[in-house]
Amino acid sequence: MSTLTRHGVAVLRYDDRGVGRSTGDFAAATSADFGTATAAAVRCLLKRAEIDRKAIGLVGHSEGGMVAPIAAAGNDDVRFVILLAALKAPEASRELLVQRLANEWFRYFLQYQPAASLSRIHVPVLAVNRSLDRQVMSPWNSLSVPAPVASSPVTLAGN
Repeated sequence: MSTLTRHGVAVLRYDDRGVGRSTGDFAAATSADFGTATAAAVRCLLKRAEIDRKAIGLVGHSEGGMVAPIAAAGNDDVRFVILLAALKAPEASRELLVQRLANEWFRYFLQYQPAASLSRIHVPVLAVNRSLDRQVMSPWNSLSVPAPVASSPVTLAGN
């Protein structure tokens, strides 16, 4: 994000729960919890005089590509969303894995449906996915949101 800062873009990054001075239990949190924390971070930005309230956006990579739409859905203070290699669990094995896993975060991760959050976002969304990403392997990182397609969640939300 230092490239953004060098070009005059304010960047807010924060530690995971329980890391550094942050509180909370990372292992007990889900992506929905992270979305709530991200929405709180947006509210903090709104209180800062040096921040342009009309230019706040979210950039999410990997799991952050799930978290950003959760935080942006229905949030009028978020003006754009950029998704980099956003995650989507495979459909075929989802139910079997959900039934066998006890970890709350992983159950949430496997049940997450990007369309539910994306369809509630009414600001520009840029989704970037590449087959050479080494952290989020294709086709897992495909949100199946070709643009412009009239039936995609992003198009239905007016993006």
